[in-house]
Amino acid sequence: MPVTMGALASLEQHEEVLRALKALSASATIVSGDPNNLTVTGADAQGGAFLPPILLRCDDSAATAPHDVEAFGPVSTVLAYDNLDDAVTLAARGVLRRPGLWRAYRPAAAPRNAGSSRRSTRATSASASVG
Repeated sequence: MPVTMGALASLEQHEEVLRALKALSASATIVSGDPNNLTVTGADAQGGAFLPPILLRCDDSAATAPHDVEAFGPVSTVLAYDNLDDAVTLAARGVLRRPGLWRAYRPAAAPRNAGSSRRSTRATSASASVG
């Protein structure tokens, strides 16, 4: 059975995730999931803290929200990148405030993807932008 909802720890967390989603939506578009339309099975939809899995797409690589806003819930943002160097740069934006973490993910020798015009995509969130 597909996952159609994510249970959150509390109603306060539910509100916090909705605030984060609003902040993310300023620079990204929801492409899957609707926080206002959720069918809850086997639980109280009004009294519980539930959200559907939500996927956003951010086409602006200069946007700060996908790197700075952490929605502690079933929310993820997809960012496009041109090549490995571009992907590493985007990933670094999400870990610059976490000393030591960047070193753990930095590739030792990143191969060059010379002349590639193909864009790739990568799902990310502020705390897991390196993936």
